[in-house]
Amino acid sequence: MAITLAEERPDTADARVLIAELDAHLESLYPSESRHGYAVEKLLAEGVAFFLVRDDGIPPFEPYTDDPRSLCYEKHIG
Repeated sequence: MAITLAEERPDTADARVLIAELDAHLESLYPSESRHGYAVEKLLAEGVAFFLVRDDGIPPFEPYTDDPRSLCYEKHIG
């Protein structure tokens, strides 16, 4: 499984999707006065470092199975 971590602008398509998903999730948990996220424009204006992690989609290793609520990582040593 190849995982990459890269700094990206928060106004890329992938970043916007991620931010929108987070906003939707937080909206279901907190009233508007208790949500303190940042708009993409504010992230850009304040020069916030924004990173995205991607994986290549290789499945979990044994004995784990695919579960949409879990991420499974493997580290090769040696």
